[in-house]
Amino acid sequence: MKRHFIFIGKQMLRMLLLTFFVSLAAFMLLSVSPIDPLQANIGQAALGSMSQEQIGKLQAYWGVGEPPAERFLAWAGDFFRGDMGVSLLYRQPVAKVIGVKLANSLWLMAIAWILSGAVGFVLGILAGLLGTTLSIEFGFTGGLCFIMAIVLSTPIAIVFGMVYGALLNRIKGGEMMIATYVGFSAASFMCMMWLLLPYSSPTMVWGLSGQGLRTTISLEGFYNRVLSDFLQIRIGQLVIP
Repeated sequence: MKRHFIFIGKQMLRMLLLTFFVSLAAFMLLSVSPIDPLQANIGQAALGSMSQEQIGKLQAYWGVGEPPAERFLAWAGDFFRGDMGVSLLYRQPVAKVIGVKLANSLWLMAIAWILSGAVGFVLGILAGLLGTTLSIEFGFTGGLCFIMAIVLSTPIAIVFGMVYGALLNRIKGGEMMIATYVGFSAASFMCMMWLLLPYSSPTMVWGLSGQGLRTTISLEGFYNRVLSDFLQIRIGQLVIP
């Protein structure tokens, strides 16, 4: 736990240092730029129609003529007090604009995570079912059957995850729509594969045709109660736990 806090602290310190140096570099570049900040932000036509008094107020507001170090320290002080200025595009405080945009982004990110996680959960279940049915098909029983189900399902789950991750990387921006289709498609595809895969264990296949997996497969005689009986202690008639 301490290691995690140290890692988070280092990352936050790096972020603060990066913000400081980027903002310092931006102020230095603006201070040596030949572009007039009033003309760039207000426009030549609007600036020409203003009185000298109005131009003087705008110059004082923009800090025209002040030393770059003084402007930077004034901006940094306002920034750490939560005053990020006013957006020229939205005509609103920058902090308010960032809050609205950040909230929308977080909602979109949460929905994408939920949908992606749901599809990953579905693919994990399918990998587990494949590992379980294969361990029964190969004739393993007891705790060994449970262990082999994990061993067999793990590489299948890795392959599913790699394919799904590669797909999401190829369609960046459409994760929510693709995640929904992949989840339904994977489940529907495996519903057909359960009938087509060449299983032959009489415990799992349909009795009349001898093909296709049953809708319900009993684990009795394989690894039923393996986890519930794990580390179980018997003292006479007393069973713990």
